[in-house]
Amino acid sequence: ISHQTSLILISTGPMLNIAIKVADNLSQQDMVVKVVNLHTLKPVNQDVIKKLFQETKLVVSIEDHQRVGGLGGLLAEIASEIHQPHALLLRIGVDDRFGQSARNVQQLYETYGLDENSIIKKIKLLLNTQLSASYTTSNAQKI
Repeated sequence: ISHQTSLILISTGPMLNIAIKVADNLSQQDMVVKVVNLHTLKPVNQDVIKKLFQETKLVVSIEDHQRVGGLGGLLAEIASEIHQPHALLLRIGVDDRFGQSARNVQQLYETYGLDENSIIKKIKLLLNTQLSASYTTSNAQKI
């Protein structure tokens, strides 16, 4: 992954701390990462969100909430109104499951794939898939 790869992490509430850790980790791997604290979902400045989708290749929402009806859903709605969005949206959150109990929040984050390492793996998987697809496409065009 080159130094030119850029992504924006958008988070809210207690997940913001994890988003910052993820950004620090990815920055050490020569990625350009920006973290945005979307402290309230309503009201939201749609123009700011639309600009974020135009300035990067990947926007990642990180929330300790169901992916549907939360931060990721809100960002997907706003992105759908952009004529030609520049960025993909990766929504990281709980995948339509009932909540569980645990001794501490870290155990829950690990159970739902919301811990720092799981989030990094999801981002890298998408970036690697993207790079492989663009490499295949560019090679196919040369033939």
